[in-house]
Amino acid sequence: MNIKIVELREGFVPVYKHPTDACCDCFANIMEPLYIENGFTLKIPLGFAVEIPNGYEGIIKGRSGLTSKGIHCGIGTIDAGYTGEVCAIITNHSLQTFIVNPGDRICQFKVQEAEKIYFERVKDLANSDRGKNGFGSTGV
Repeated sequence: MNIKIVELREGFVPVYKHPTDACCDCFANIMEPLYIENGFTLKIPLGFAVEIPNGYEGIIKGRSGLTSKGIHCGIGTIDAGYTGEVCAIITNHSLQTFIVNPGDRICQFKVQEAEKIYFERVKDLANSDRGKNGFGSTGV
C-alpha cells in the first residue's frame, strides 16, 4: 500500500527497522529534551503528516521496550480526513522522570482497514452464556 506523506521536518519519515516488522517506528519531532514526570502525559509531535485512504485508519501504538519500562503511548487513530501533523500521547507510569530527546524513537505507526459499521436498533440482544456479566466475572 502506498501512503502519501509530507515530511514536516527532514528525517522524520516513519521507518521499518526490520523487514518483518508490522509497524514503523516514529521519532520525536522536538528541538530540546522533554522531561515527563511520573504520572504526567505529554503530546509529542512526530514530524510528518499523512493522507490515509478512505476506508482505512492510521494507528499510533506504543513501543514494547518503552512500555516495559512504564512509558505508555495512548493508542490513537488518524482518520482518513485528518492531514495535520501526527502526534503521540505519552504517559509516564514509571517511578522516574522520563526524558525524551530530539529524534528518539517514541512510538509506532501502522495503517489498517477500518470497516464501517451500521447500527441496527433492537429492543434486546440474543441470550449468551455470559450475558451481562463482565469485569471479573470469570474469576481471578
